[in-house]
Amino acid sequence: MNAKPLAGALLVLALGACQGIPPVIDAEVPDNTLSGTVILAVPPPPVNGLRQRGPVMVFVSDAADPMPPLGTGRPLAFAVIPQHAFSDEVSGTPSAPYTITGLSDAPEAGWLITAVMDLDHNFQPLADAFAGATCGDVLGAHVADLVSSEPTPVSVSGGRRLQDVTVVLGQQLHTARPAFAFVDGAVLDRTQATAQALRVVTAPIHAQLGELALDVPGQRNGVPCEPGFLVEVRDADGDGQPDRHPDYGLMGLLDIAPRFALTFLGALVDNSQGPPVIDASVLAPGEQWLSAVVVSPELVGAGALPPAGEPGVVSALDLVWVPAGLHRFADGTVDRVTDARELPAGAWALTVIEDSGQTWTVPNELGRATATSPSFDPEAQALVVTMR
Repeated sequence: MNAKPLAGALLVLALGACQGIPPVIDAEVPDNTLSGTVILAVPPPPVNGLRQRGPVMVFVSDAADPMPPLGTGRPLAFAVIPQHAFSDEVSGTPSAPYTITGLSDAPEAGWLITAVMDLDHNFQPLADAFAGATCGDVLGAHVADLVSSEPTPVSVSGGRRLQDVTVVLGQQLHTARPAFAFVDGAVLDRTQATAQALRVVTAPIHAQLGELALDVPGQRNGVPCEPGFLVEVRDADGDGQPDRHPDYGLMGLLDIAPRFALTFLGALVDNSQGPPVIDASVLAPGEQWLSAVVVSPELVGAGALPPAGEPGVVSALDLVWVPAGLHRFADGTVDRVTDARELPAGAWALTVIEDSGQTWTVPNELGRATATSPSFDPEAQALVVTMR
């Protein structure tokens, strides 16, 4: 993916794509440790004259299977830094120490270290709809240097302690999470070898789920906030023309952010007493099916997107499903699926992954939430993409 500096590097806020699975550390593996300092390089502007601080989550993920926006991976370990741990200097840069223990030996590609400061205190890693950064939160990563702002993998093994791994919180978000709903349903036919269309539109979220409240947009944290999809028609060579999609250019598709991914949830079970039931037992532990959805190139011709190379925010997108996919096994091996008929029928989730690292997945927990505004429809957040 042709990610932006730092924005593309900040992989952490994709916990919406983590499927609500907490990290698990095997007690039998070597007890490697990472430690260092988190630096708040861009302190949020004061609100009502008061400095803003929030707890920071520091995450470890496999650099070969990164978290969004560079991939669909999930965190394997984390640490939480309370907001009061940050120095409250009048001059200088606020900072706080962190330590992550219980790490296995680093994979061949190394570990990526990423972080988020949760200014509105609504980050809940076990609930997809609450497991992402909202407008105003500050993102960060361990980077090679402050010029390139590219994430730098680190390696540790043999039960060692790696110290002085600095994480820089260097980007404050100015967009809301890309909450969306489907327009005119979401049904795909595996027996058709041609690309098929879906349409999504920005959805206002005003919901209460137990003690958790979510307002998208609305959590601004002292910065301007714009709801919608963060879109960019790629123009890497600067010729003013859209770039071809790196994987599907021969199909006439263009390289347009954001990125979308379909993930298989399970078989659909008829339920005469209510909505369909998803049988996830058809998936083996650690098994995953993925398929790609891209922004329709017809939107470029219609002038419905910002000019090539210029990011912008839009409220609705037409999408094209590519009838192919990947089958990932628990041991990490991956098979490419070029015949859509080999993909499993049933319920699929759609996730949008923006260059900012912000994500949204439908279906999510808000399908059973209570609306706190007439503009919010909980049922729209419970829909699945049906592949038949």
